[in-house]
Amino acid sequence: MENVDELNKKIVEWLGWKPKGNAYVWPDGRFDFAPKLTTSLDACFEHIVPKLAEDGRFCGMIMATPNKKLKCRFTVDLVEGDSEGVEAEAETAALALCRAVEKLIDGECEHNFVNVVNKAIPEPGLDVCTKCGKLGNGE
Repeated sequence: MENVDELNKKIVEWLGWKPKGNAYVWPDGRFDFAPKLTTSLDACFEHIVPKLAEDGRFCGMIMATPNKKLKCRFTVDLVEGDSEGVEAEAETAALALCRAVEKLIDGECEHNFVNVVNKAIPEPGLDVCTKCGKLGNGE
């Protein structure tokens, strides 16, 4: 089980907020507590999405309910260029976006593609990374 508080802290610091005691000094100079990015999609869109746009990135979300259990997947990629994006999924949209941003912070996934035959995959027989879930051709 991942520690969502550590993930939240990692992203807050990536956003440029400096820790001071139990709170943070925000880039605009305010001293306040960090929002719970891992649990609030509103907070993600207020703080993370503008940073992604500033860096020339966009994000997209897919929501599905296989077996009546909600799964959300976020993709973060460059608007232009040959960069491969990062993807992550979780039970909530906020956590999925935070996991994708964490992959972006940590760098590219070293993909481990395997061939999957599954009707839930858009193109049955397509390769999927066992680490990040990225669909690809195994290259």
